[in-house]
Amino acid sequence: MVITTGTIRQLADNGYHISVLTGPVCQTLLACNDAVQHTYRYDKRMNHPG
Repeated sequence: MVITTGTIRQLADNGYHISVLTGPVCQTLLACNDAVQHTYRYDKRMNHPG
């Protein structure tokens, strides 16, 4: 996430709209990052059929 947030900032500063698919911990970290417009939470399911 340390490298990603710097990249996100540079992209946003150059006019890109940033959305991130992330797990619950990083979603919390990104909640106060104004460069990220949307976060989508991904919860990996360990016990799924198939």
